[in-house]
Amino acid sequence: MNNLSRREKYLIVIIGVLAIIYVYYSFFLSPVINKIKIEKSTVDSYNVQLKNINEMKASNMKLINELDDLKEKNNKNSIALPNFEKNPEITYKLKTMADTNKVNISNVNMSQPITYSQSSSNTSNNSTNSSQQSNTNNSNNSNSVVVTAKPGSLLSIPVSITINGDYDGIMNFISSIEKDDRLSIMNTVSLDSGNSGNSSEITTIITLDYFYIAPSAKDKVEYDFNKGEYGKDNPFK
Repeated sequence: MNNLSRREKYLIVIIGVLAIIYVYYSFFLSPVINKIKIEKSTVDSYNVQLKNINEMKASNMKLINELDDLKEKNNKNSIALPNFEKNPEITYKLKTMADTNKVNISNVNMSQPITYSQSSSNTSNNSTNSSQQSNTNNSNNSNSVVVTAKPGSLLSIPVSITINGDYDGIMNFISSIEKDDRLSIMNTVSLDSGNSGNSSEITTIITLDYFYIAPSAKDKVEYDFNKGEYGKDNPFK
């Protein structure tokens, strides 16, 4: 070493430093850098997955809200046009409307359901009048009488209501029927004040059609107002 010139000594020192740097880089620094790159790639992949998950959550939430809206609309449609006659529900609502508007229902007549068509209103009126006179269902259109209805068919129930009350109460009762959630068409309204000793009391006969969809075998009838247990198994206990 003593025979080496200063320049050669500097070269040896530089070579030694470079060798140390190379060894450090090759065996220590390079693996760490590669590991960092791998971890960064993994983190980026996770971030992409997280972004996709968040987008899916937002999309699912939107679909859930849309599903809730569709369920609400379907429930309203099911009330307006149920899958069963639900005659007890009709009479229940009519009684509630009558009590609210302070009129008295003296008679409710329901004829057998008929297939709805353009001439169903006239047919239902004839069927209702026949029902009041002889409790039988005769229709001018023989094709309108339903024995077995195909599931999904639109059917109408001819109904005749006789009520007593003052004019305002009767008008409010008619308005309540028109505003009811269940779909109906009012055909005739006949007012008569001559049958009562009370000049303010009017006897009114209303004929209308309620509608429903013929059910399939899997459908099950349910009533919104039937929330409890009514009556007794043994009326003497």
